[in-house]
Amino acid sequence: MVYHKLTTTSSRGFLHFPINCLRTVGSIRSRTPTRLGYHKFFRVATASPPIICRWQSNDAPANITAIVTDNDKPKVSVAIVGSGPSGCYTAKYLQSSLHKKGYEAKLDIIEKLPTPYGLVRSGVAPDHPEVKNVQNDFSILFSSDIGINFKGNVNVGNDVTLEELRAMYDIVVLAYGCDSDRKLGIPGEETLRGVLSAREFVAWYNGHPDYGHIGPLVEDFLTPKSQSEKQQVVVIGQGNVALDCARIMAKGRSHLVDTDITSKALDVLKDGVQSTVVLGRRGHVQGAFTIKELRELTKLRKERVNASFLVRSDELDMGMTPASQEELIGPGGRPKSRIDKLLREAAGRFPYGKNY
Repeated sequence: MVYHKLTTTSSRGFLHFPINCLRTVGSIRSRTPTRLGYHKFFRVATASPPIICRWQSNDAPANITAIVTDNDKPKVSVAIVGSGPSGCYTAKYLQSSLHKKGYEAKLDIIEKLPTPYGLVRSGVAPDHPEVKNVQNDFSILFSSDIGINFKGNVNVGNDVTLEELRAMYDIVVLAYGCDSDRKLGIPGEETLRGVLSAREFVAWYNGHPDYGHIGPLVEDFLTPKSQSEKQQVVVIGQGNVALDCARIMAKGRSHLVDTDITSKALDVLKDGVQSTVVLGRRGHVQGAFTIKELRELTKLRKERVNASFLVRSDELDMGMTPASQEELIGPGGRPKSRIDKLLREAAGRFPYGKNY
């Protein structure tokens, strides 16, 4: 029996289905925001995807259509490893699809942590509660009697092996996220004091239990060693997570105390970091951030945050290469043009010299 791999757009989820199940299940669709790493839709198909592994016929489980219950419905069991957006949406739509096909489905969502929801819980910025509202949708999966169960505190690979899961379930879905960082490959990124990945920093201020040790490090980094020393942080990257980190450090305790950020993070961030620089490899036109995230930085002063969003107009001009100009006027250039306009307005609002 051949197992196939199907990847979602960003969270590295792998969907493993035996071919006989693939023909039965059909399509699974999810109209969910890609900002959180959800897949817009995916289709289960047999059209030559990459092969994950092979089972010899004598090792393969019985065809699920041959397993029937007292009510003559074929029964199928599913294990989904990971309870983040990919895992929860897979459970929701797979269960619905199997039900419509006439199957009695039992789905177990297996999670290493004691709590579900993955990046919705530990990756979304605490001052974006509207994004976390998707948890309400997910909670219905576990509170209603639809055959979906949450199994927390189970570390696949230690507590149970993948081979054991394949023996116990007809379908195994690996929907776990990335648990390591992409290295820049520059000297000092793993040895110099004060260098953290955004994944570690975000997980820490959101209270992920595996990152409590980051707090003392951040506190040490942000504590001036002399009266003349100034707090300075550089965020490398131009995506939404980079802007999230910069905004959280700028706001500090007084503007985050009403969010669900951890109290320990508030104690460390205090009144906010004095100076934060967002550093990108290319120009603002190639930045991956959205205008919504950028606009939040431009409104810090209006929200009475003791911080100003400063942009150098000469740096914006340096980024306007022929390729950038072509992006602005080409198909799909309108969002980038709006970002360019907003940044130039910000540059004119708070001009400053080259010594900044």
